[in-house]
Amino acid sequence: MKNEDFEKALFESYLDSIEDKFDFEVDTIEIEDLTNESGEAKIIIKDKDIIEPLDTQVLGTIRQLSHKGKLINYVPVELQENGLYLVMKASSFVHYALNIDIIALGYSGKYLIDPYNNFLLYPEEIENSVLLDYLDTFSVFHLQEALKNSLTEKQEGKRIMYSDITESWKLEFRIKEYQLTSYFRFRNLNVNSVDLTTIVDLLMKKEELSINKYAAARPTLTEAFDLMKQPKSSNIFYALNHTLVRESDARVLIYPDDEYIGKAGKIYICSECVFDGYIPKKLCLGVIAFKDLISIQEVLNIRIEIEEE
Repeated sequence: MKNEDFEKALFESYLDSIEDKFDFEVDTIEIEDLTNESGEAKIIIKDKDIIEPLDTQVLGTIRQLSHKGKLINYVPVELQENGLYLVMKASSFVHYALNIDIIALGYSGKYLIDPYNNFLLYPEEIENSVLLDYLDTFSVFHLQEALKNSLTEKQEGKRIMYSDITESWKLEFRIKEYQLTSYFRFRNLNVNSVDLTTIVDLLMKKEELSINKYAAARPTLTEAFDLMKQPKSSNIFYALNHTLVRESDARVLIYPDDEYIGKAGKIYICSECVFDGYIPKKLCLGVIAFKDLISIQEVLNIRIEIEEE
């Protein structure tokens, strides 16, 4: 029981650490979170006089970005040809590290770096982040190699093995870390297709550990009517506002209905928000070991919500 009390207290401390308690009413600085025409966020700080110039060292620094009331710690690893920085999610809560993570030593302490939780940031977002710490050159090279490997594995369709997760709090931490960066991770993908494989793997692991079972809701009259129209094929399933399709390589894809595509909204799986942005044409769930798509819909409880205009 004592250990459970410690884990609960530590996780609550983590949740508190990612809350942005900055007072936006102060007169010295005004921060606006804007969205351009392509749906990509940019942070503009109006009072430039109090902003320190961008440090000459960017790669290998631990920085903190504020986004939608949350604080996101990260480390820039690579400057791409398009001028954007490819960064990795960082956290000082090394207690939650897995064997896939890198523990990097900075001047102020150790950091858990997740090479699979990588995303793109604009130079303005790097500049307007808070500089927290520095990593040594060897750590930067190590991170760059890990990043290269993670991107190669993703291209090859390899799954991240979460079988080592046996503690519920480590899993909850990992899910929250991916939710924090989802907005930025999806900006570097083709707008027509989004890969949800990693977060789905985590949520399926959550089901396996029986942390929080999700009971499938009883169908409404509309949903029940839609179920009557299902085709005989087991490789396609029509839900209320999306379609599930099993490809020849066994991957399961979500195809949102046409009226949802391109609109700002959120996609939920197992009651967790896994996508926040402009709804793409398709999303990949990866290979899921269920006999039929109806069971996948019931267990994952997939739903799409569009933001009100």
